[in-house]
Amino acid sequence: MKNINNETLDTLANQINSELTTFRNREIDPQTNEWFKQHSSPAVRDLITKLKITDLDLITIIEQHPESRLSDLTQFTNVRQGTVSKMVNKFVKLGLVAKYHQGDNLKNTYLQLTTSGTELAELHTEFHRINQQKMKKALSDFSAADLQVVANFLQWINELDGQ
Repeated sequence: MKNINNETLDTLANQINSELTTFRNREIDPQTNEWFKQHSSPAVRDLITKLKITDLDLITIIEQHPESRLSDLTQFTNVRQGTVSKMVNKFVKLGLVAKYHQGDNLKNTYLQLTTSGTELAELHTEFHRINQQKMKKALSDFSAADLQVVANFLQWINELDGQ
């Protein structure tokens, strides 16, 4: 330990854990919701309030890997297969994804985005591009060494979660 008492360490660890939990489980905030509403068709506009950030991430993954099997999606995300399956079922009900089988093989379920799903994935990609520019601007106030410490720390936290 580097010159930090247990009480301070506990307080900081709790704060970091709380912030990471908030980040992982975040809903689509009002500003993001408004951005999507301004840039989407009426069909997608009505759906955005029913989705979380992780939903948008998975929809984009489905777009990036067209005609993937449901079971293939887990290799592109940190979400477990049971959760992916529940999310995909939600997308089907919302009209964002279509499930289908190829030929007589009923074992493998394949996925394809609908028109609304594709629109949402494209909007999500554009939203990330805009946010990446904002983040780069904000990060320019820090040194490369500072940012490397943060990156190393987050990598360590992610590896710790996987253990």
